[in-house]
Amino acid sequence: MSAASYGKAMIESRKRADNAYKEMDTVIANDKKILQIANFENTTAKTIDRLSKVVSCCQRISHYLPRYFIPFVLLLKPFQKDAEKQKQQYEYTVNERRQQLADLYNSELEMWRSEAISRVETQEDRKARCVLVF
Repeated sequence: MSAASYGKAMIESRKRADNAYKEMDTVIANDKKILQIANFENTTAKTIDRLSKVVSCCQRISHYLPRYFIPFVLLLKPFQKDAEKQKQQYEYTVNERRQQLADLYNSELEMWRSEAISRVETQEDRKARCVLVF
């Protein structure tokens, strides 16, 4: 192998590595966005649960509360209904997103399987790989 062809092989190898790094950066950036959305959904669901527990607690103990506090409890009832509606909506969207992620995972797995099955290494490929290593 001449020095020129070795140099070309090294350049091609570095280009492939750079492309792989760029692809990985985009994948990581996309994963970060997805995690931020999931974190927002989780914290919102926890807040809704916490507020609905406060409302139900206030309703249970309303007969122990002073009279000036009871209108506050009555004001919270519409918010509890809204919180329950939002919770149902978030559960629906979370299940929908889970289904989309499962579909995406299955399609990527199938694509990887088909690529692995279709890729057959020839003797020339093995020689070229061995030459690049040494």
